[in-house]
Formats: sequence, C-alpha cells, structure tokens
Amino acid sequence: GIPQTAAGRMPILQVHARNLNIDRSGDGKWEEDAFLHRVADLTTGFSGAEIANLLNEAAILSVRRNKETMDINDIEAILEKQAIGLVSAPLEDGWGKEHVAIMEAARAVIYSARPKIAPDVLQVSIRPRGSQISGVILNERSPEVELELHADDGPDTLKYYIESLAVMLAGRCAEYVFFGSDGISIRTNEELAGAAEMAFDIVTSSGLYPDKKVLPMMDPIMLHEFKIPRKGMEDGTRDVMTRAHKRGIELIKEYRPLIERVASELLENERVYGSQVRDMVQKYEATLENKSTTPSYADDIVDVLTITEA
Repeated sequence: GIPQTAAGRMPILQVHARNLNIDRSGDGKWEEDAFLHRVADLTTGFSGAEIANLLNEAAILSVRRNKETMDINDIEAILEKQAIGLVSAPLEDGWGKEHVAIMEAARAVIYSARPKIAPDVLQVSIRPRGSQISGVILNERSPEVELELHADDGPDTLKYYIESLAVMLAGRCAEYVFFGSDGISIRTNEELAGAAEMAFDIVTSSGLYPDKKVLPMMDPIMLHEFKIPRKGMEDGTRDVMTRAHKRGIELIKEYRPLIERVASELLENERVYGSQVRDMVQKYEATLENKSTTPSYADDIVDVLTITEA
C-alpha cells in the first residue's frame, strides 16, 4: 500500500538511499538524515516504487550535473518534470517577459513568506511547459508538517482570512505595485476570481464578518443568525476584497527587494527552485526590523483584552 505519513515513508527512503551518494547529516530539526526527511515531506501519496524511482532519477541527474552528492534541488527537478512535463520554447525577451518574472517572483516569495497559508513552493518558472506558462508549482505538505505548522494557531479569525486572500492576490498586487493600474493583465484574473469567491464565503458563512474578533461558540445550526443579509452580500464581499488588496500591496512592498532579486534570477535562469526561494526569504526576513507575521487567534484575543481594559 501507499505509506500515509512522512514517518511511514522514511524507512522506504532509507532502504533505497543506502547505496546512493547523499548527505546523511542532520540539521536544526533532525539529528540525522535531514535530506531524507525533507524528501519524505515532499512525497505525500507516493508508493514505495515511486519513491525508489524518484531517488534513482535524482541520483542520475546529480551525476549529470557533476555533483558529489545528491541534494534537494535534484529531487525538486524530478518532481517538476513529473508534474508538468518537458520544457518547450522560452519566452521572448522584452517587457512581457519582465512582467511575468515580477508576477511569478512575487507569488513565490509571498507564498514562501506565509507557510501557514500557502503550500510549499516546489519551483517557480517563466518558461513554458506543456501548453501553459509554468508559473509557481506547489507541493502539498505531509499531514505531520501541517500539524506542526498550525499547532498553536487556535480558531481562524477574520484577519487570518484577509491575510489568506492577500496571499492569493500576490500576482495581481505585484502588477499594481510594479506597473501601476495600467499594468494589470488577464494573467491574474483567475486568482482574482478565486479570491472573490472565497471573500463571498467569508462574508456570508464564516460568522466572523463584519469584524468579529472571536467566532461565537454555538450550535452550527444557529450560525445563520450571524450571516449577512443577501442585500449586504455584494457590499461585504467588496469590502473584504478591498481590505485584502490593500494588505496584499503592503506585503509586496515589504518584500519588494527580494521579489526583484528572484525576478532577476528568473530572467537569467528561467526558473528557481522552492528550496532556494525559502532560503532567500529566511535570510531577507532576518534583515527586517519589523517583520509582519501571519495573524493569529492569539493576536485577536490580545486586541479584545486591550480594548476591554481600556
């Protein structure tokens, strides 16, 4: 059968990696086999045979790249090929290519800066693969990693939902910040439509709009009492989208220097792997004096207590 957890995939990885040239050392999280633990997180839904094939293909690729040891970039390259097929002709140089690079770099950076909201970035590219622009390829995390990420979150809040919408709108907000209102393209229409649909659900069904700090604890059957009347749905959705767009612009401005760096890498090399983007985000955030964070339930509770005390 298919191993359902990262822990279940580790013994399989260790068996098939026995004769491969890989780094078996640990890191800040794992005492040993940090590389294999990362591969285990990336291979949710893989069978034992698929895991073995992945390692073998990555080993061959690392040899072709004249590397002493296989690393996570080799794994990501094989996963990328499996996900979206073979590369086709590159984009032509010019304004359009730079526009795509900024848009995709923004998505990759903001997704990586908000791991509690977005899945892991496997790769970001401006080179067409198959029938479409590759864009950002995402990889779902293992259940164990998701549980660890959200262990201290508490219930969802309106601020968290708006932050999630802002992350969804990263491409559209990047177009606005870098190119102005006249630079908005149809490439971001899909994310805009998806965000609007989610905003509508937040307004009509979450029980948190407008601006409830804490979701009332009550029987779900009674939640209809906290829904917005139909006549207020459009105004509420527009309000949430406006706030999400404003927050998205703030995120783009906060990470603008890094977005420009990743876009430059894309223009030069046409792709950047997710592990590289995450490393760049981590180093960039270390330089920020007032780094923003993902809103949490605890933050809203503090706000409520502060207002009450005042």
